[in-house]
Amino acid sequence: MKGSIIYQINLTIKSSMQSRSVFTQQTNTYKAGLDLGNQLLDLKPDVVFLFSSIHYENPVEILNGMNDILGNNVVIAGCSGDGFYNNVGADDIGISALGMNTQKKAQWKLASASKLSQNTTKATISVLNNLTKEEKPSLIFMLADFRINASEIEKVIENEIDVPIVGGLAGDDYQMKNCYLFKNKEVVEDNIIGVGVYGDIDFEIYVGNDIQPVGKSGTITSAQGTLINTIDNMQAMDFIEQETGKPVLITDRSISSLMIIDGDNHHIKRLRSIQIPKHNDRSIELYGGIEIGAKVRVCIANAETLHSEVKKIVNTIANSKLSPQAALIFSCAGRKYFLGEEIQNEVAILKDNISSSIQISGFPTFGEISPIRLPNHSYSKNKFHNMTYILTLFN
Repeated sequence: MKGSIIYQINLTIKSSMQSRSVFTQQTNTYKAGLDLGNQLLDLKPDVVFLFSSIHYENPVEILNGMNDILGNNVVIAGCSGDGFYNNVGADDIGISALGMNTQKKAQWKLASASKLSQNTTKATISVLNNLTKEEKPSLIFMLADFRINASEIEKVIENEIDVPIVGGLAGDDYQMKNCYLFKNKEVVEDNIIGVGVYGDIDFEIYVGNDIQPVGKSGTITSAQGTLINTIDNMQAMDFIEQETGKPVLITDRSISSLMIIDGDNHHIKRLRSIQIPKHNDRSIELYGGIEIGAKVRVCIANAETLHSEVKKIVNTIANSKLSPQAALIFSCAGRKYFLGEEIQNEVAILKDNISSSIQISGFPTFGEISPIRLPNHSYSKNKFHNMTYILTLFN
């Protein structure tokens, strides 16, 4: 499945797809599923993307309720998150679902692999092989348990396939204890899920990660998985404090990140968020690893930048001739934590500037998956991100 570094996506406008975003805050788990199913029933969806807060006991009952209404032929995929996005905005408790009916112009296939933490590479390759063994999909949605080093996933999706992949890691309101993934009739953990879409599908992917770095670049000189020990042979925390002029505090969660520098292409940027400091030896823990030898710069987030990068994406879309019908948002939970109630703008900006009728769903992730949209409208290899806003549009 070896792919090229850059691949072109040719888009044409289609008008046959129908979509609908629905949500429920029904507290009874089974009735919540029934509620979602009833709202989607007349749409007759081919696929439903489902995003739930972590608060539901026995979440398989959500699927039982939906399948009792929609039947067994619909593909259902999703996960728990730090809340969810819907047509109204962002919310903390409840369930959001986006149903899509492509009028048989596109087909959807779900694949999964268990024991993700035991062999992340093997599990990721298994999913991709399953989705590509008969036909190459146009697009893949990928969701995974947050309790793994997603940089291992990145190595596979970056180098082993030339299909755009969007998605993220499940969440649990920063408790870092539990999460679950929805897979048709099942609820699973320690899994990775992929949904391939085949045939006539019109989409575009936009990425917002314009947080500006401060200070000089440094080279990772010692690292183990998601733990960064030294940068430029200095203790990692010392390097960060040297470049920012301040220590990393507990209150800085989601503010401080490292930007991985791609020397060959300055358009390709990746961020790795710094977790709450907890190591006495001045090392730092990230939400995704960085390989030894990689060059990094320190980034400090601010609300103005986070808003402006979404506005820039929306302005690009508004100036185009496209008329998107639906959108999936995979946006870092760190953005939600940092912005608080202002996170509502990530939906409001779309509604106010693109279309009030666009159907929106998604979730705040513990890490985002997406290629980078390049100036020539092609996409880079797939990447893993933090503190990043991923918008996938369907036209």
